[in-house]
Amino acid sequence: MLRLTSLLASGTVLLAACSTADAGRPPGSFTAGLAAPVSCLDPHQTPQTPNLQVSRQLADSLTDQDPRTGKIVPWLATSWKVDERAERFTFTLREGVTFSDGAPLDAAAVVANLDDISELGARSPLGSGYLAGYEGSFALDAKTVEVRFSAPRAVPPGHLDGHARHPLPGHAQEVS
Repeated sequence: MLRLTSLLASGTVLLAACSTADAGRPPGSFTAGLAAPVSCLDPHQTPQTPNLQVSRQLADSLTDQDPRTGKIVPWLATSWKVDERAERFTFTLREGVTFSDGAPLDAAAVVANLDDISELGARSPLGSGYLAGYEGSFALDAKTVEVRFSAPRAVPPGHLDGHARHPLPGHAQEVS
């Protein structure tokens, strides 16, 4: 009987600890634990996993990779084409997507993001590798972006743009 009472008391304490609310937090907020502190939320500049874990929650991608199949799947881009030399990638953007400030996601925003990463150079350790040989991006229309490289790319479209998969609104880039 003593063991049962101890077990029930321990379980009650554990449940109480899990359900304790912080009176100072606004409703709808949550706390997440990470293995290391977050030092940078700009997905264009950070290679550290804790930073990417957080920034991934704040910005979407042009494409994603299905964890079960490894296949590159649509996300903000509904489709893409690769030219026969694998030097030009053309993305078609999803309709109706907006940034958190209400600004539309359009081809100009994607071009600005890719150019931003290219200009960051070594300050974008992952992005500069993903964009090696980057010649430029062009908004063919409001929802179509062509990305050009100086040599064939062996990487799949979902990885060609690295952290550019996480477009930021234009005014966010002006701050950095």
